[in-house]
Amino acid sequence: MRALAWPGALVALAAAGYTAFLFGQAEGRDLWQSPLFLWHLLTQAALAGGSVLLLSAVVVGAGAQLIGLCAGVVAGALVLNALILVGELLCSPANRDVALAEALVRRGRFAPAFWGGVIGAGGMLPLVLLLGTRAWTGEAPLAAAAAAILILGALIVHEEIFIKAGQAVPLS
Repeated sequence: MRALAWPGALVALAAAGYTAFLFGQAEGRDLWQSPLFLWHLLTQAALAGGSVLLLSAVVVGAGAQLIGLCAGVVAGALVLNALILVGELLCSPANRDVALAEALVRRGRFAPAFWGGVIGAGGMLPLVLLLGTRAWTGEAPLAAAAAAILILGALIVHEEIFIKAGQAVPLS
């Protein structure tokens, strides 16, 4: 199993990178043309994979050391994901279509799900659960499992928002 870990991780990252390439081909959807998109997908892949491993470690009763390691990786990926989101939000939009799509996410019809589901329940709360309860030391496995579940749910919500916001702006 150890011999498959690194090749498996590389294949997972390649799949996330390829997804960024596919979105980049949709040139009519300017929201999906961000230079940070590849890095965001790679970070989200690490966040999703780490969360699944963390949840699995808790469910099977792995030791505190492994749970702590997974929780630390997830906390780091959460911080990196937040930095990329902030970078995307602070960058000036490339054009009017990107500005319109971002406005839908920031303060439009997708804002409640973005701010409440992605940022609050999927970012801040899991970070508090992981760091505030010392889950990264393996001392709070239930808090770590709750954080992993919240993160996985938020990733689904974020992808739905990102897809719909990119398509909400008319092409003409």
